[in-house]
Amino acid sequence: MTPQEIIARVARSQELIEFATSPGRAFILIAQLQLALRHPENRGPSAEFARQIITNLAMAIAQQTETPEFAGMVAQGYHPEFDLTDAEADEYFGERPRPRRSLNLSLDLAEDADLEAIGQALAMLMQQTPDPQGTFEQWQEALARAKIEPIFPA
Repeated sequence: MTPQEIIARVARSQELIEFATSPGRAFILIAQLQLALRHPENRGPSAEFARQIITNLAMAIAQQTETPEFAGMVAQGYHPEFDLTDAEADEYFGERPRPRRSLNLSLDLAEDADLEAIGQALAMLMQQTPDPQGTFEQWQEALARAKIEPIFPA
């Protein structure tokens, strides 16, 4: 089945999917949706649908947890000036591991690049491992299989 056929089948389906989660996990989903909605090109019917999902989830969380103030806090999520700093997030959620250094990487894709292999190579790169050198070598091999070449900035 082609990607277009898959999308068409999903778009036509009217079957209901039930979804259940905890208020905390719903809050995470709200935050991720709001982050995506901040992109200036993310507008139109699907963006409006996501905003409605956020509103519905926020109302359900506020009711379930008996915190009507939650809706006001969710409204702040549309505005970057209310974002938590790393220190504030650590205070709320506990200290989180952070990479010691970052890798800036550009990929020059060949016309016949294997997109699945690219995804696997990038997923491998994102994993934390006790043997970074071994992982890096595996990652290079995965890139070669994907027919892409890393370009490391000077």
